[in-house]
Amino acid sequence: MHYRLCKNSFVRSIGTYGYIYSQLTKRDRTYSESGKEFLETLSRKPQSLQTLLEKIMPKFEGVTAEELKNDLLEFLQNLEQDRYITSSETEPLFTYAENPKTAVYNYMQNPDDASEYADTSEILLAEYLKRPHIH
Repeated sequence: MHYRLCKNSFVRSIGTYGYIYSQLTKRDRTYSESGKEFLETLSRKPQSLQTLLEKIMPKFEGVTAEELKNDLLEFLQNLEQDRYITSSETEPLFTYAENPKTAVYNYMQNPDDASEYADTSEILLAEYLKRPHIH
């Protein structure tokens, strides 16, 4: 299986957090250090699961390859379900099974996100308050 960021998804590293935003769905998420490492391996170029594992394995000590693979797969499936990434069995055949602009029927934040993920605005504000700067 190959994975890549959707055209409308953007990843940023902010302090110790990983941040992903989708312009299409208007949703965003923040992740802790391990999620940040997973996000940083993703790109717009399709990459196999094995390639992603090889990139992140050196960053995790004391974790078996099988544990890391299971965690990464769960992470990727969750991102794909919420349309941050797309996947394909073979690298060159990346297509959207449906038009992504019409596939999003509800732009409201997923109610399950509130229980699973922290409020991104609170996390980002706390991170910026540590190192205030003017843009």
